[in-house]
Amino acid sequence: MSRPTEIEYQGRKLQGRAMDFQPVKEDWNTYRLEDGTLVKVRVIPSDFVLTERKNALGDPIIVVKASTIVACEPKKPEKRNASRSRRK
Repeated sequence: MSRPTEIEYQGRKLQGRAMDFQPVKEDWNTYRLEDGTLVKVRVIPSDFVLTERKNALGDPIIVVKASTIVACEPKKPEKRNASRSRRK
């Protein structure tokens, strides 16, 4: 059930309603950097506040409070071919 609240948005205090929510799906966004590092980013929202304000298109402004989780996997070293490293 939503509850009245006040939130700061772009330097202004706005009235709004903190909305209860249920996660439907929380996936990781995955990126490969040019050095081969794999970076995974996940945003975990803690609060959604529906404000009384509208944006330029007339859509309601919803402020989201969230934490960001970042995980990195360095590029795995290439395995050397065993037959090349052996000498006869």
